[in-house]
Amino acid sequence: MSNKSNEILLRLILWKEVLYIPTYTILYNYFKKLFWIVVIIDRFINLLIIANNIDIDELFDKFLKPYEDKKSESLAKLGLFTIITTPILYILTFFNNKKLFFILIALEVADFIVFKFLSKDIKK
Repeated sequence: MSNKSNEILLRLILWKEVLYIPTYTILYNYFKKLFWIVVIIDRFINLLIIANNIDIDELFDKFLKPYEDKKSESLAKLGLFTIITTPILYILTFFNNKKLFFILIALEVADFIVFKFLSKDIKK
């Protein structure tokens, strides 16, 4: 992939990480059926990322090392913002809507399990 496509992919993934909890909360509270449709689509996207063997951390490191400019600085700030806000959003969700919190945790665990199974198959 080119550097521009790497940058776009990283930005999309980082913003998705930040925005998916508030989006899921709104959908879960007001549009139950749409919530489950979005969950299925999101899981499909995650499976595509995993199946294509895209290592986000490696991509992030490769992209930031050769570029020490404003673009990579803003990407690094977005990454830091994501690292800080995601746990806070999980904690707020736990206190405000425990059922949604456990659904989100189950989705994360499912992603982790699928990733482990697929990474074993890839290494063989």
